[in-house]
Amino acid sequence: MRVTCPTKMNTYFRTTMFAFLLIHFLTISQSQGTIDLHQFRKDSHDDRVKREASHEPFVFPGLLPQQTPLQITPGGSETFLIQDVLLGDLCLVPTNMETRPAGSPSFGTFANGLASIGIEEGVILATGDSEIALGPNTSSNDGTTGGGTAGFDADLAAISGSSALFNVTILEFDFIPDEDKIAFDYVFASEEYCEYVSTVFNDAFGFFLSGPGINGPYTDNAINIATIPGTNTPVAINNVNWTLNSSYYVTNAVNEFPGTPPGNCTAAETSQPTPLSTFIEYDGFTTNLTAEADVIPCEVYHIKIAIADIGDGIFDSAVFLGKNSFVSGDDNTRINVVSGYTDPNDETAEEGCE
Repeated sequence: MRVTCPTKMNTYFRTTMFAFLLIHFLTISQSQGTIDLHQFRKDSHDDRVKREASHEPFVFPGLLPQQTPLQITPGGSETFLIQDVLLGDLCLVPTNMETRPAGSPSFGTFANGLASIGIEEGVILATGDSEIALGPNTSSNDGTTGGGTAGFDADLAAISGSSALFNVTILEFDFIPDEDKIAFDYVFASEEYCEYVSTVFNDAFGFFLSGPGINGPYTDNAINIATIPGTNTPVAINNVNWTLNSSYYVTNAVNEFPGTPPGNCTAAETSQPTPLSTFIEYDGFTTNLTAEADVIPCEVYHIKIAIADIGDGIFDSAVFLGKNSFVSGDDNTRINVVSGYTDPNDETAEEGCE
């Protein structure tokens, strides 16, 4: 029997969609003549004043109607979250699946994320109630303690440099890759931005991968694959922000006290327009990043996806995992041959793991 592995949205599709939107914008621009940026700014300001008076949400010109605020559905079993939502490859059959703390509202699924975080749907792990993520962003310091805790995690302590961990949330499972790479998409978001950048409140998360051929510094010789692209530096509040590795950072800061920027926020950051605040609560988040690693086909690997508040449990953070983005191999379509069967007339079949 052959199993055809599902696909994730590939680079070609994304490029095509971007080109379509660009052509659409240019077509509108040409039909209306040259755009006067000064007039556009004035019109935008006038529209904002009218919108605030009528309590209407902001929508960028040209945004598609389906780009609505983020939706969160708390809960879900480990089988549903991992096998049905996260995995995008039928050839990756997960075992020993676990969520900690079990039944916590810090786990859930999300939808309509494209307008804000750049991932349409998937799994969310938060350090409090996952519904905190819901927009609009009306507070610079939102958080709950209702997420519970999975207890102390030595790997998160090592990444953050702190033993003061709160609201630890963990999702983990075993899997057998059928090719020599694994990858998945994610976004890290936090209410610690931007006031508490470069402080002890460096909320931490990590994707700890262990198995054959891996020799890292974490539990069971695991490595952390949630790193800044091209480096071994963990993605964290103190490593990705407005001033450091800013190309991977998206500000959504709201300045509730106009004038002097609060905490460690910069005046430039808090003075930026925040149209994304309509869609999501978190004050800052990373761009859509990809976690990836080399693996040995047909061997058993373990991954632990973990996140925690650091310093105290007040302000929440979360990591969003793209639906069906956890795949094995570079190709978008793979064939796994199981039970030792091969079709002698099918040249596209590749030998998989029995």
